[in-house]
Amino acid sequence: MKTFKINIAVLLCSVIFFASCEKESVKPAAVNQQDFKTHSINKNKDGGGGDEENWIIIRGVVQSATTSDPIKDAEVILFDQSLMNPIDTFYSNTLGEFEFERDSGDYAFKVSAIGFQLLQSSAYTFPDNNPVTLNLEEE
Repeated sequence: MKTFKINIAVLLCSVIFFASCEKESVKPAAVNQQDFKTHSINKNKDGGGGDEENWIIIRGVVQSATTSDPIKDAEVILFDQSLMNPIDTFYSNTLGEFEFERDSGDYAFKVSAIGFQLLQSSAYTFPDNNPVTLNLEEE
């Protein structure tokens, strides 16, 4: 009976040890790594008409119009130049930065963030206007 209790105790300790090891996940840390949250509305990046090799990175910053402070977690929606067709969505990082991988051309933005007015930009030509700064007015 004593051996049975010892075996149960050893088994229980082993299960607890292995269970705690399996639940821990380790992510490699990178220097100055920013969290980028992105969601694609259009799964086909080139819209069906472009060539993957001609894609450019459209970059920009969302900031306060009054303080020039970066705005984190601003929802930046990339549209065609008429603001009629949403193409892609990106949430700005802690530095207010966003980026899209698209064909060169004319694009507009709608940007929203808590505590700020909705911004609907005019059309920008990329890569000519790269990077772009989008200034949000406080509510």
